[in-house]
Amino acid sequence: MGLDVAEPAKPIAFDLFDASDSFRENPFPTYRMLRDDAPLLENPDGSFIVSRYADVDRVLSSTETSTDKSAEFRKVMGEGAIFEFQITSMTTWDPPRHGKIRKALARAFTPRAMTQWEPLVRDTVDELIRDIDRPGAVDLVPDFSAALPLTLICKMLGVSTEDRLRFRDWARSITTSLDPGVKPDVIALANQHSEEWKAYFRELIAIRRKDPGSDLVSMLLANDDEEAFSELALLHNIALLLSGGHETTTNLITSAVDSCLAFPDQADRLRKDPSLFTPAVEEFLRFESPVQMGARRTTAPLELSGGTVPANRTIWTLQGAANRDERKFADPDRLDVGRTPNRHLAFATGIHVCLGAPLARLEARVAMERLICDFPDLHLAGTPERHLRTRYRGFLHYPVAMR
Repeated sequence: MGLDVAEPAKPIAFDLFDASDSFRENPFPTYRMLRDDAPLLENPDGSFIVSRYADVDRVLSSTETSTDKSAEFRKVMGEGAIFEFQITSMTTWDPPRHGKIRKALARAFTPRAMTQWEPLVRDTVDELIRDIDRPGAVDLVPDFSAALPLTLICKMLGVSTEDRLRFRDWARSITTSLDPGVKPDVIALANQHSEEWKAYFRELIAIRRKDPGSDLVSMLLANDDEEAFSELALLHNIALLLSGGHETTTNLITSAVDSCLAFPDQADRLRKDPSLFTPAVEEFLRFESPVQMGARRTTAPLELSGGTVPANRTIWTLQGAANRDERKFADPDRLDVGRTPNRHLAFATGIHVCLGAPLARLEARVAMERLICDFPDLHLAGTPERHLRTRYRGFLHYPVAMR
C-alpha cells in the first residue's frame, strides 16, 4: 500500500543519508522547510522523516512503534561487535525485557539518588574550574564539558578516572556509528572499540563478582534474571551508560555556553536571578538539543501529518526540529531562559525517555551556575569546531578565555 501524501508546496531536495556539512553546521533552516513543506518525507531507502512536534511526540510514545531496528542495523553494520552492542543494549529492547534492566538501573537516577550525587557533582565542578581558571585560552570541551560527566561515570562504575580518555573514545564510536549514512571506516573503528570495551568491562564484572561494592556494576550483578542480566547484556548496557551519560551532557554544557554567548541578555538574566538556572537547563536542551534525532520502526500503519506510514518502516524523528516548532513554542529561535511551559523532546518521551536525564540536568545546572555567575567576562578565544554529525549536535573544540 503506497503512502498517501499531499503534494508539497515545493520540491524538497533533502537526503538524510547524504546530509551536507553545511546542514550539520546549521540544520535549523532545513528543519523549518521540512516542517512547513514536507512534515512526512520519504527517504530513498523507504524510511521516513517526521519533523513537527506533534508527530515526533506521537512516534516516540506510540505503542505502534518499536525500538527493535536489528534489520536496519544489520544492513549498515554487518555482524560485527558494534551491531552486537546495538541489539543487546536496552535502547533497542521492547517490553517486557526492556523494563527489567531499566528498573534496576533507575535506582541510580531517582530524586533521592540525585540528592546524594549533588555534592560529588559540585566537588568535581569545583576541581575542574580550578584547572581552567588560568590566563589564556582553554578548550572547554575536553577540559570541562567532557571531563565532568566522564569523571562522574568513572565514580559511578567504581573505576579510576585515569580511564576517562579511553571512555571518551569509546563513547564517540558508539554515538557516531548511529548516524544516518555512516561510512564503513566509522563502523570499522566502532567494531574495534566495541571489542576493547567488552574486554575492559568483562574484567570489571569479574572483579565485582568476587568483591561487590556500592557501584552500578555491583548493583546490576545483584539481579538474577538470566535473560536481561546475562554477561553480554551487562557488558553492553554498561557501555550504553558510558556513551549516553557522556555524550549528552558534554554537548549540553558546551552548547549552553555557546547559547549564552549568542544571547548575552539571557546570561545577564541568570546572573541577576540564579533561580532561573533550573528552567534555563530545559531551555538549553530545547534550543540546542544534544540528540537531534532518534528512530523507531512501525509495527502497524501510523497516521501522521501528511499521510500514513505503513507497517515495518523506519521513522526518523527529528527532535531538533520538533523543539523549534513554532506550532508548539512561541518564538522558537530565541533563547528564553525563563520559558514556561517547556515540554521539549530532547530526552525523547514514552518508555524510552532518557534514563540518565536527571543526572544530566544536575550536571548542567551546577556547571552553568559556576561558569555564568563566576565568569561574567567568559568569551570566545578562537574559532569553535563542531563535531559534524547528523544525529548528535555539539562541538569537538570550543576555545574560551575565562576572564
